[in-house]
Amino acid sequence: MAISQKHDRTYHYPFSPGTTSDDRITHDYWEHQQRIPNLTHTEKLVHLVLNDYSTNLTFC
Repeated sequence: MAISQKHDRTYHYPFSPGTTSDDRITHDYWEHQQRIPNLTHTEKLVHLVLNDYSTNLTFC
């Protein structure tokens, strides 16, 4: 039997592109970030593939 662990939900910045109605947003992010001595910011990368027609985009 595999044991899995569910991680906490990641909150988005108020200016994050592509958020939807079910995303959680932290509006007071700056208040929290000022208390963190060393902060590592990561960004989700989207892999973009262009097909032969260059009009339809496929995201992976």
